[in-house]
Amino acid sequence: MAKFTFIEENQQFKIESDEADQFINLNPVFHKTILSDVDLIIIKDDTAILMEYKNSSIPTAVNPQSFESSIRTDDHYIKIARKYLDSLIYLNNIDVAIANKSYCYVLETTNMDSVSRKRIAGKIKKKLPFELQTELGLARMLIDDFKVLSIEEWNQLYSGFAFSAC
Repeated sequence: MAKFTFIEENQQFKIESDEADQFINLNPVFHKTILSDVDLIIIKDDTAILMEYKNSSIPTAVNPQSFESSIRTDDHYIKIARKYLDSLIYLNNIDVAIANKSYCYVLETTNMDSVSRKRIAGKIKKKLPFELQTELGLARMLIDDFKVLSIEEWNQLYSGFAFSAC
């Protein structure tokens, strides 16, 4: 397998892995449209892990106080859900059979603990198509799992795709 590298936009952290089949960054194409995209799609076997990353705890964070107050608003929940939904356009049109779609929002902010992340996850989950796919009885699931994780939690859950300092 090839070695893939993802460097987040602030160039503080990276993910390097040779365990994935693909690392996909839609931003170069999506930014030319009205579509939003997740930061990284990891394809391994028949699983897609869509990951959105936000970190207001780093020294180079732009206006961290504003971001930290925004993460508890409905507009923020909609924005994070839309990134997943818009990225599905790509994922549902590639020539790879995806059986499982997981979405992880890796969120680092000051004064954020696992209870706060679970509360935010519950709010965002309501905006994602979990209920829709059940009510419509879709043949293929639109989403299988959603979590809000710290970098440490991500690294434990996805050790093959762990964040490290640049």
